Amino acid sequence: LFFKKRVKGENCFKLIAMIKNNNDEMYIVIGSDSGPKTCPMPGRLFFFVNDADSKSAYKNNKGSIEIQITRVE
Repeated sequence: LFFKKRVKGENCFKLIAMIKNNNDEMYIVIGSDSGPKTCPMPGRLFFFVNDADSKSAYKNNKGSIEIQITRVE
C-alpha cells in the first residue's frame, strides 16, 4: 500500500499540532513522549494524527486523547 503521509518524515499516527494563520501553516510534532511545546506564531491551533494525506484515510481512526493547553502571557 502506497500513500503519502500528511507530515512527511514522521511516523504514522504520531500526534501533530498545526498552527494556521491566514495562508501560513506550521506543524509541530507532539508525539507520545514529548514535553511542553510553545507555539512559534499566532493563529488557530489544530491537532491531528499523521495519517495518509486524504480525507477518507481518517474515517477509520477511532479513540480519544486528552490534550492540556495552557496560555502563557
